[in-house]
Amino acid sequence: MDQEDADSLAWMQALHAELIQQQRFKNWTNFLGKLFPAYLHLKKQTHNWTASNFFNNFSNDAKSEFSLTFAPARQTQSSY
Repeated sequence: MDQEDADSLAWMQALHAELIQQQRFKNWTNFLGKLFPAYLHLKKQTHNWTASNFFNNFSNDAKSEFSLTFAPARQTQSSY
């Protein structure tokens, strides 16, 4: 492998790593955008977790109001 091929390979690997990082950031941003309102809703419902009901299961209430699904970043092994 000559120097030009090695440089191209290094550039492609760096680009691949950067694209994976960008997708992870996008997924976390989307996920937290949905998680934070659910957190605030449950915080209000349990009086900031200081009331006696803070151990109660509020999952059905949260599921009915918020959708917390997201698609994880695809990780593929590239054979550069």
